[in-house]
Amino acid sequence: MLVKVSTNFDLSELDMSKLTTIWLENSTRRIQSIARQNASCDTGKLKQGIAVEKSKDQARVWPRRIPYAVRREFENYKNPQRKFYMKRTHDVAGPIVQSEFDKAFDIVSKNIQKWAI
Repeated sequence: MLVKVSTNFDLSELDMSKLTTIWLENSTRRIQSIARQNASCDTGKLKQGIAVEKSKDQARVWPRRIPYAVRREFENYKNPQRKFYMKRTHDVAGPIVQSEFDKAFDIVSKNIQKWAI
């Protein structure tokens, strides 16, 4: 089966830096929120410590400057259902990243379509 698609804009004009910025910003914000929901909720320090580090084309969500963060990932006697909070976040991150990329691509491509018409 052959499918043909025609467009009225040139993808070479796609601003990849804008696409990447929108995509990383939205993805990391959603993933950070999920990580904070998954974290142990005794003091709130762990939740507030989950931060985003971004560079030009990549981002990392992690519990920085929290000495017991790794221990809470693998060991939590008081709330055993809260163990593996970052692993659970990682498990749901893939579809979030894909959906945010699709949204960012739509935003950028719609701007190209406006310019091409």
